[in-house]
Amino acid sequence: MKKVIFFILIFIIICFAIPMIFTIKRKTEEASTNIEANKIEEFSYDYAEYSKIKLLHSCTNQVEEISLDEYLIRSCVCRNACRL
Repeated sequence: MKKVIFFILIFIIICFAIPMIFTIKRKTEEASTNIEANKIEEFSYDYAEYSKIKLLHSCTNQVEEISLDEYLIRSCVCRNACRL
């Protein structure tokens, strides 16, 4: 009876110990990932380039060039009107 209990305890310890051993991370790996995560990239965009967009009307295959602000305002109004 003592052997059976001993083997069950060994089995339970092995079931918990093996995953703990294989999931240990090295400190150097953590340090390198933290350094990469802290890098901040700054991009300088010229938003004046994107002030006009071209829309393709699927029915007539005509291209219309409108300002981005007008397009965004029109799409918001249409979405809000559709919800009513």
